[in-house]
Amino acid sequence: MRHRQPFALPLALSLIIALVTLAGIPAMPTAVATEPTYVTTITVNTTADLDLDGSRTCANRPDEPCTLRRAIVQARGLTASQRPALIRFDLPADQANTGDAAGTWTIVLNEGVGANLRDLAGGQVTIDGRTQPGGRAAADGPKVFIHGSTQADRLVINGNGNRLIGLGFIYYNVLFNASNNLVQDVWSGLQESGQAIFFLRDDPSVDSRASFGDATASVGNVFRNVVVTGSRTVAITMRGKDGTIEDSLFGTRADGTVPTIAADRKCRPNARYNNWFGGAGVSLMGTGHTVRNNRFAGLLWASKDPLNTPPVAIDINTANNLVENNIIGIDSAGQKVGICSDAIRLTSSGNQLLNNTIYGAGVRNDDPNKTTEGEQPQTGAIGISGGGVSLGANLMRGNLTEDSIAPVFFFPSVSVRYSYFNPAKVTAISGRTVSGTSGDRANPPAPHQPFDCDCPNCEIELFLDDDDGNIETLTSLGTVTADAQGNWTAENILPAGGLGANQGIRTQITTAANGTIQGFNAGTTSRVSRELYGPSGVINVPAPPAPPRATAPTEYATVAPRAVPDAPEYSFQTTITVNSTSDPDTDQSTTCATQPCTLRRAIVQARALPAEQRPVLIEFDIPTSDARHNATLGVWRIDLNSATSNPFRRLEGGQIVIDGTTQPGGRADGPKIFVRGTNNQHIMIVDSRDNIIRGLGLQGFGLQVNFGGNFIEENWLGLNEDGQSIYYINGNNAIDNKATIQDAETPPAQEGGNVYRNNVVAGSRVSAMTIRSDDSWVVGNYIGTRADGTIPTSGAEVCTSMDWISGDGISVIGGKGTQVGGPSAAERNYLVGLSIRSNDPEVTQPIGIQVGSVGNYLIQNNYIGRDTAGNNVGVCGEGIRMSGDFTVVQDNYIVARQNAALNHLPNVVGANANTYRSNRIVASQQAIIFGPIVPDDLAFFNPGKVTVIDGTRVRGTSGDPGQPPGGRPPIDSSCPFCTIEIFLDNRDNRVETLQSLGTTQADRNGNWAFTLPAALTDQQGLRTVSTANNYGVINQYEAGTSTKVSELYIPGEEEGFAVFLPLVRR
Repeated sequence: MRHRQPFALPLALSLIIALVTLAGIPAMPTAVATEPTYVTTITVNTTADLDLDGSRTCANRPDEPCTLRRAIVQARGLTASQRPALIRFDLPADQANTGDAAGTWTIVLNEGVGANLRDLAGGQVTIDGRTQPGGRAAADGPKVFIHGSTQADRLVINGNGNRLIGLGFIYYNVLFNASNNLVQDVWSGLQESGQAIFFLRDDPSVDSRASFGDATASVGNVFRNVVVTGSRTVAITMRGKDGTIEDSLFGTRADGTVPTIAADRKCRPNARYNNWFGGAGVSLMGTGHTVRNNRFAGLLWASKDPLNTPPVAIDINTANNLVENNIIGIDSAGQKVGICSDAIRLTSSGNQLLNNTIYGAGVRNDDPNKTTEGEQPQTGAIGISGGGVSLGANLMRGNLTEDSIAPVFFFPSVSVRYSYFNPAKVTAISGRTVSGTSGDRANPPAPHQPFDCDCPNCEIELFLDDDDGNIETLTSLGTVTADAQGNWTAENILPAGGLGANQGIRTQITTAANGTIQGFNAGTTSRVSRELYGPSGVINVPAPPAPPRATAPTEYATVAPRAVPDAPEYSFQTTITVNSTSDPDTDQSTTCATQPCTLRRAIVQARALPAEQRPVLIEFDIPTSDARHNATLGVWRIDLNSATSNPFRRLEGGQIVIDGTTQPGGRADGPKIFVRGTNNQHIMIVDSRDNIIRGLGLQGFGLQVNFGGNFIEENWLGLNEDGQSIYYINGNNAIDNKATIQDAETPPAQEGGNVYRNNVVAGSRVSAMTIRSDDSWVVGNYIGTRADGTIPTSGAEVCTSMDWISGDGISVIGGKGTQVGGPSAAERNYLVGLSIRSNDPEVTQPIGIQVGSVGNYLIQNNYIGRDTAGNNVGVCGEGIRMSGDFTVVQDNYIVARQNAALNHLPNVVGANANTYRSNRIVASQQAIIFGPIVPDDLAFFNPGKVTVIDGTRVRGTSGDPGQPPGGRPPIDSSCPFCTIEIFLDNRDNRVETLQSLGTTQADRNGNWAFTLPAALTDQQGLRTVSTANNYGVINQYEAGTSTKVSELYIPGEEEGFAVFLPLVRR
């Protein structure tokens, strides 16, 4: 039979495609919309978002700036005769961005309930950022950006014929509920420079809101020349019908490029360092859509789960859609970056996939439930799903695939009569001519029966491929039509000279009659042949090459210490003086206008002050004649009213300072003002920013902080006035004394940054401090001790004595980036003797520092179990429990006599990339242990092994394979480029890291060398801890992940070293 040139169609198949086109697939390019003649023009002239009022317009506030919010309110209220309307921009130069965002303006929307812009109703409204005078050239991207907030998360378009042109959306998505709308020359998800993705708090695991969508009833919406990058859902969701997505970029920078990503971390969702999280692609939920001439590259969303399935480029869920001429997996510079997941997935029928170019498609994240090999891989370039009536004929033609797991693959739901149907077989290659026949008989797995793959009158497409082990369609040579017996000949279809070296041919067929593939109509395209055909028959190809390994250590920045800010030195606009320890009532409105001025009344007065009367100082000047003055100790005590509801009013409005150190006279050390209450956990609640609470002693209640930017310093919680004993409510040490500071989680768009400094907290049965806010500091505090940082008991009595029950430790949970301790001695927290008492023998003793749920914490230079006098008192629970990620635990001194110094509890999803460096572990029951759900890959990964100790010269290599119990597979502990820390230990059979001697870096083979400061004595040995510097060295873990502590190595007479094995606990 005579062959066809590339993409030429035989008459029968042309008729089939014509019928499909008539059924709803557009055949002609979408016309470029013409510029309307505007009846109304509204000019936005400020980047400010002045209020949330839903009725103010630029017309009814002519003497005020015209904000975008007011312009939209005005536009939506226009009558039909006042449309079409244009919202244009004339933003002042002094509000323009600078630096790499120069030439742009950003409108940041307000916080608060109701902060979303009003929906754009009525239709025929254009918002055109190109109208902004000055700024950068239009070819360089939008000049006007709209930045969302916590409450302002989407713009809703509720009319027909609207246009969004030349805008950038940051942290703000757009939803169309009507038809014939246009989005053109718009960015979503990129920062103003167009070179970086916007992630809230630089956290790629948080939804960036980079997405567009339309409604089921929508018709004919067009997205043209848009850039959508970083979406964690879907970049564009087309729920309506007859829409168009064209000439757009997905997952890339504004210029269509993607940064080069190292091979060891490419497509790894939990490889956070030096990665590119370009987000998701598009989803077609309706019919008749056209997706053409777009580029998809760098698609990936961040996840803590290494087996998280990356996003699909084009997901087709309905019928009669056209997807053509898209480039997937190659950026605009020609860099073949791949797609990380399936390029195109489709179901239903009547879809056409034409002339798409796909590189590097398929999920390769080691998920054992994802089949990537064999005859039926479940991932690749084009995936087909569905069964029964949900899946019909779909045409694939001219699609080029390279380095993908499979050009076409099928989900298990697809009938084996389709998924195992063998395409045409090549029987002869002579010069430039190729001949063949129908495919061989199919052999699906039992219980299915073999079946014939006869293909009369089918259209066969021939592709060039190489013999690199991948099934690819590198070049389409054209098509040929088989005869009624399935035989075919394609004359002169090969390039001049025939097949080149290492080349072969693959085939793909499209049926010409109903039922050729049982259950499927004419126009159904098969998979690509698994066989690569050469002149001598089927070419035996090697297995695909193994993925490359890293050739150098990853450059990455771990969490570093941040300078602790000083409390602000306010110029007070108002001063309120507390002059009495009394608390005569709990009235919510009485101020110090009514004397005496009590602390309760002062707070009522301060919280009601307007902004111009702040900052406000609540000072103390209580006379020594006051009934609750203790002349011996030099303190004053406020006993709160015994009414059931005795909390203070919340500190609202901000910039309120309550300073107990202002009290004249009294003692020089420790708080002079004490407040005692017994009826509520949190009698004092801070509900605003930039407040200071200093120099108070709180007894019988805790402190709650709900906002950021506050300073809580030099307070005592849970101590009696003498600072030498613990205060218990009514003297009962069997109940909680409520000595706790509770810091609430930071709202997404709020800054944290609270400072908890130089406080003493003792005796609480809940955490002494629970920090949930972002970027806070916990420094210089004494937890569980007397005022001087010591406790009156030691040794075994710490956990049993009823004379001193230190209470609980510090929990850092919920927020991100908090620093506990710091590099200086002044920043060091002391957590000593922590314990509780219970009749339950199974009760869990308090943890020194609990790190959980989020991460990016710094836990540095804290003394856990060692008091200020240098006594190794210990704590009764674990020293540190790690349940966060990307955290640095460094330079801490840990004594946990009855437990582990450090317990790494969760699996890789919960605790990845935690670095343990230079921690001194002394007299602890165990050093570093791993919880029962931690994968063997980390729990049994052996740190660097010492092979030679020769005087001060030490050499070593990677650890021996780890040996999990129960016959589980050994763990490869090869550690190229790892950081090896060497510790000094004695020979008392405890696993300790008594002194860090320093670190060294292994070479690409895991070998390393180190020089000791002095030769070992006969009572000393060495231990090691390794930290990976590349993703996947410890399987599925990111760079920065540290191991357990090694065996003890000592110089030996014959073998060079001897070994004492530590206990291993899971």
